[in-house]
Amino acid sequence: MSKIDLNKIVFFEWQELYYLNEEINMELYSLRIYLKENQKLITGIQTILQEEIQNDKNIDPNWEHFGSYFRHKYQYEEEINTTLMKTHRYSAFLSIMAITESKLLEICQLMEDKKTLSITLKDLPVGRDSLGQYWRFLKNIVNLDNLEKTYDKIKRFQKLRNRVAHNNGVISDKERKFIIATKGLELPKYGNQIIISEDSFLTNLLNDTENLFTQLLIFIDDFIKSKE
Repeated sequence: MSKIDLNKIVFFEWQELYYLNEEINMELYSLRIYLKENQKLITGIQTILQEEIQNDKNIDPNWEHFGSYFRHKYQYEEEINTTLMKTHRYSAFLSIMAITESKLLEICQLMEDKKTLSITLKDLPVGRDSLGQYWRFLKNIVNLDNLEKTYDKIKRFQKLRNRVAHNNGVISDKERKFIIATKGLELPKYGNQIIISEDSFLTNLLNDTENLFTQLLIFIDDFIKSKE
């Protein structure tokens, strides 16, 4: 099992931020372990299946019943493995986005509880974009210009998150261009169901999420110190 990098521990003067940072790091670290161990499990299942196919003496492409035999004995298992991988990666993706949204809300509520502010979350329209609402709220309090690019890397997958959560990953035709242009995402030859084809897509998203919160909490701590 991987070890937590002690060099990444950040100390805050505002104690609540220290505990919140610890919670975020632990949740993201747990997701990294989840990705690694599940990948090993699924790869192991796939390896066993491939070995079984290779050792099957009945498999002969020249046999007239080869196609029906293979489909009957192995195709179902191959489809199960494909579904396992899809479910594993969809689950990890939804978890990352859920952590981002819930922790941003927690930061907003912490600010509202602890500081007298000229604006509240209720002052900002939310619509269907709660993530954007939380970010706009924090931007009204703290200068986050240096974090916009990191935030945008995560925010651009919010619609994708909704497709995975509410439509089993099926997108509209107008969204195909975005998926095709994104490394680690693919579309099948037929249909519009997103395929997370590489774990690197998820690890990159995890890295961006970790960077966002580390810097965000530092900026907020600096802001709090400047007001004391």
